[in-house]
Amino acid sequence: MKNKSIFACMDIKDGKVVKGVKFEDINVVSDDPVLLGQKYEKDGADYLVFYDIGATVDNKEIFYDKIEKILKSVNIPLVVGGGIRTLADCDRLYALGVRHFSINSAAVKNPGLLKEVSEKYGADSLILSVDAKKVGDKYHVFLGAGKEDTGLDAKEWIEKAAALGVGSVVINSIDTDGMKEGYDLQMLADLSENVSCGIVASGGAGKAEDFIEVFQNNKKVTGALAASIFHYDLVSIKEIKMKLEKITGIDIDSLKYDERGLIPAIVVDADSGAVLMLAYMNKESLALSMEKNLTHFYSRSRQALWLKGETSGNYQHIRKIVADCDLDALLIYVDKDGPACHTGAESCFFSTVYENAEKGDGFSLDNLYNLILDRKANPGEKSYTSYLFREGRDKILKKVGEESTEVVIAAKGDSKKETIYEMADLLYHNLVLMADMGIEIKDILNELKGRYKK
Repeated sequence: MKNKSIFACMDIKDGKVVKGVKFEDINVVSDDPVLLGQKYEKDGADYLVFYDIGATVDNKEIFYDKIEKILKSVNIPLVVGGGIRTLADCDRLYALGVRHFSINSAAVKNPGLLKEVSEKYGADSLILSVDAKKVGDKYHVFLGAGKEDTGLDAKEWIEKAAALGVGSVVINSIDTDGMKEGYDLQMLADLSENVSCGIVASGGAGKAEDFIEVFQNNKKVTGALAASIFHYDLVSIKEIKMKLEKITGIDIDSLKYDERGLIPAIVVDADSGAVLMLAYMNKESLALSMEKNLTHFYSRSRQALWLKGETSGNYQHIRKIVADCDLDALLIYVDKDGPACHTGAESCFFSTVYENAEKGDGFSLDNLYNLILDRKANPGEKSYTSYLFREGRDKILKKVGEESTEVVIAAKGDSKKETIYEMADLLYHNLVLMADMGIEIKDILNELKGRYKK
């Protein structure tokens, strides 16, 4: 899922990482926020968030020394909050290397601070943190680690903050904080409606699916923040990212299907970029493809769904599905288990209709290999390649051995021209052997890639 960020959050008190439930029962998680920050960066977090919960409540100075150490140890962006009271505090953090400031209590007491910071550092650098809880039929803003009800209407406060230049708002639900039962979707929906800034969901994540749910449920939510589940290794950021990558950014209902409810799907080899086949999908087959991560199509002749590879074993494992600019055609990038064409050719596109000789002959090893596969699937009486396949593998192996010897003899004779000729013979017979054994060119390239050391 594009443009969705994962925020790994650490509440800091007395230099240590702590966590509670509904802002109470605070316990120490780690003595070293630097090591924890490095772990989250390695795991794939987009942002590290540090809230010095002791700085505001206890009226202490921001933990500048720790921030400096963290900045030197990680490369992903830091969001620092807690204890920021003035523009000068942001200046000092900026001098250290911090580029994202999260402000909460000070903004409630002095809304003008938001405008000052935004005008100097830009909306993208300014994040408003809002701790909210439902009181009656409204949501109120709370301060003092969730203990002080300001009576301030959270929706009105967020709208005002956006007008003052806030780029994003972290909405933290006190009711769901630390509960691990999912984000407060209703609160997020109510507080983000018609708001012009980005929204970061906070409070309640317990599993990877909670992140997917909040992103799919609310298009205004551009990021999701969590702490406990990362601290206690209940779910990894890598796992969340992997699940998010499988989700299309376009709702399948938004695609433009033809009058029969179909959309053309062009299948592409994810490694080589070669076009493999064209088929058609409807909503049901597309949804099934995304669920199973295997290409499913709709047969126009049989008027039924079909799974590519169900009979041949040549399954296509989906890496990515992309819609064109008009949303009326799909590109499906796959890892394939075998040839795409029923003839045995790697691609269904091998019959040349027109070729501009001035722009090259289009020759490549892939094309040669596909031609060899075609000769295997559709034998020709006068085809030498078909003859080799008819004779069997022993014959092919004999030719590989003979051509290897010819290469050695030519090279020993120091004849470059002859060596090129014999190497071409050897390469061709190796391709025939590969086709006979079901070995693809990319298999050889992947093996070489594994051996390649810069």
